[in-house]
Amino acid sequence: VSGNASAAVEQRARVLSIPYVFLGVNDKLATLEALCTRLGLSLAQVAYVGDDVNDLSTLQAVGCPCTVADAMPANRACALYVTRLPGGQGAVREICDVLVQLRTSS
Repeated sequence: VSGNASAAVEQRARVLSIPYVFLGVNDKLATLEALCTRLGLSLAQVAYVGDDVNDLSTLQAVGCPCTVADAMPANRACALYVTRLPGGQGAVREICDVLVQLRTSS
């Protein structure tokens, strides 16, 4: 779920076989709620990464809010996990590694 529309992101999602990609989204929380309904999930079951002001309401609504080291202070304050790395420098990979580790250790 991104506010930007990027051909590069679309292409990367195809390469990674990510089935749900929402670009150019103004209301990220509404989009995520609709996806959760479609998939039969609650927001409490969702991990979400957001770094800017338009992510804050979504971070506050999900069960596992995450953000990057250089996110705005309000996002860092509500996150369960803040990366050591800044955005664009491997932060998403860091979060994915943590989630995989938690899943395999349960």
